[in-house]
Amino acid sequence: MKKRLILLIFMFSFAGSNTYAEDTLSVTKSIIFGAGTVSGFAASYLFQSNEYWGDPAEWHVMDWQTEYDDALMADKLGHFYFSYALANSFAKATEWTGLDKETSAWVGFGVSMLHQTYVEIYDGYSDGRPYLGFSRGDMIANLLGASYSVAQYYEPYLNYIKPKISYYPFTSPTYPSVFNDYNSTNHWYSIDVAGMLDLDDNVLPGMFAVALGHSVEGIDRYGAGRHQFYLGLDINWNYFKQFEVVRDSYYLQFIINLLEKYKVPLPAIRLNNGVDAFLVR
Repeated sequence: MKKRLILLIFMFSFAGSNTYAEDTLSVTKSIIFGAGTVSGFAASYLFQSNEYWGDPAEWHVMDWQTEYDDALMADKLGHFYFSYALANSFAKATEWTGLDKETSAWVGFGVSMLHQTYVEIYDGYSDGRPYLGFSRGDMIANLLGASYSVAQYYEPYLNYIKPKISYYPFTSPTYPSVFNDYNSTNHWYSIDVAGMLDLDDNVLPGMFAVALGHSVEGIDRYGAGRHQFYLGLDINWNYFKQFEVVRDSYYLQFIINLLEKYKVPLPAIRLNNGVDAFLVR
């Protein structure tokens, strides 16, 4: 999925310059943050211009049936995840400049929606029909994903449920690029059950979360394929946030924030017409 590369570009724009967040806005850090943001947008634009926007076309909107047939809506889960991850990571990076958490949450939302909106507009003016155009489904998923990051600030209980992604290379002729190979992508919702039950002080079960996953198999962009549903284990990064060394270090908090975006390969079962077990998924 092209979103994976873009997300890494954005997130690591800030990873090298983090120290503990301040209580007042720092002009120097704001300039560094702004430069990192502009660099991330520029890298994203150049990548997608080369991959998708080389042939301009008149404005066009994808029809709903094509949106479903393309990847059985797995791409919408991808848009939700990416918009959430971008908004959430930018919110954490914004705290480094000295802004308060509430303002930072809305900055993350704004940056995420700005990026996703201009991508959809460029898609709408680019050739590649029927699978490239302005997507209403993508925009809805973008809005929901970015909004979930903000909702986690106003309702801390939502931090017990985190969208994540995992990838197992399967590249097929239908999706020749690893950046949009939905056959290989799993989207997860990692649930901190121990935290919900106030048991997160214990190593077991505190270190582990329950993950609900979805993927697709055998898609051909014309409506064929099957949905795959998973139940598995995941690392619960919330558990590590209770330690003083993490609470006192913005750098460690930021690293954990990045790690929380990815599902750690651990045992899982697939629930489709029976039960299939996997050592890692």
